[in-house]
Amino acid sequence: MKYPDNIYARKDWRAGIFKNYNTLNLFYVGYGGNENKTTRFREYHSEFYGIDENKIKPLVKEYTDEAHLLKPNRWYEVVITVTDGKITFAVDGEELFCHPISRGQGDGYFAIRLWKNHVQVSDFVVRKAESQFAYSNYRRYYQEARCHAGGEKKDAVKKLREYFSQHPYRAVKSIDASQAIQMASLLGEDGRFSDLNSTEEQFERENAYQQGYENTTDDRVGIFIAGALNRIYQLADACRKGRLEKTSEFTDKLWKAVVHYGNLEISRPNDKPRFHASCFAIPTAAVNIYFACTEDMDRAERGEGNKYLKNACDMLKILGLQAYTQPLRRDRKSVV
Repeated sequence: MKYPDNIYARKDWRAGIFKNYNTLNLFYVGYGGNENKTTRFREYHSEFYGIDENKIKPLVKEYTDEAHLLKPNRWYEVVITVTDGKITFAVDGEELFCHPISRGQGDGYFAIRLWKNHVQVSDFVVRKAESQFAYSNYRRYYQEARCHAGGEKKDAVKKLREYFSQHPYRAVKSIDASQAIQMASLLGEDGRFSDLNSTEEQFERENAYQQGYENTTDDRVGIFIAGALNRIYQLADACRKGRLEKTSEFTDKLWKAVVHYGNLEISRPNDKPRFHASCFAIPTAAVNIYFACTEDMDRAERGEGNKYLKNACDMLKILGLQAYTQPLRRDRKSVV
C-alpha cells in the first residue's frame, strides 16, 4: 500500500474503478456479485500490485446457490465482527464467512461499494463485540417469537402485557411528586444523571466495567447500573401516575437514559462472572420500565415514535432477555 497512513491520498486516481482497489489491503465481500451469480469473500494483498495479479485478491470462499444471492424487495441484517483473532460476516444470523486475522489486521476503515443496484442502508452502527452479541441474541429470539405469535399464544401475551402494565414485578418503591421533580432535575440532555457522572467516570479510570465479580456484593458496576435503571423506572412510574409532567422533551431524555445505562451493561464482558445484577436486578428493572411505559412501547413495537423511543424499546428487551441468556457463564456456578 503506497500511502498506509492516508487512505484518501489516491482517491482521485482510484475514482471508484474496481481494479484500482488492488492497491489496498482489505477484506472484501461481494454479495450477489457478477450479475447476482456469486457471493464471494476475498482478502486483498496490495504488495503484489504490479507484480503478480493472481496473488492480489485470492478467493477465500464462495457461494453460488440461490439461498445466498440477493432477492429483490427484502431487508437483510448484515453483521461484521472482528474479535478473538478472526473476522466474521453474517447475514440474517447465518455466518457465511470466517477468517483468521493477526493482531491489528482488522483495524482501519469500513466502506460500502454499490454497482448497478438500488439499495437502502438503515441502522448502521459500530459496536463493541459484547454489545453486538447482545443485539444479535435479542434479534434472534425476537424474530423466532414473532414467527409463532398467532392464536392462543397471542391472546396469552396480550393478557400478560395488560397484567404487568398494572402490576410491577418486585419494583422499587414509588416516589412522590416532589421526589420525582428533584430526580428529574438530575437527568441531563444526554440521558445521564448528573450526580452519577463522577462514579461512572471513576469506573472508567479503574476499568471496572471490564472486571468480573465473584460475589454479588462486590459487583459495584452491576449495582450502579441497576440503581440507575431503577431511577428511570421511578420517573416513568411517576409520569404514569400523574406525579410528573410527561413532555416529549422529558421522555426523550428518559429514552436516552435507558440506552446509555443499558449500553454500560451490555458492553460488559461475558467471560467474567457478573451473575446476580445481570440476571436478576437489571432485567427486573428493564421489564418494569417497559411496562410503566406500555403505551409508548406499544407505539415503538408498531414502528411509530422517534429514534430515541425505538432504541429504548430495543434496549429494554435486550436487558430483559439477559435473565435467560446472558452473561455466558464460564465460572463455577450453574447457568440460569
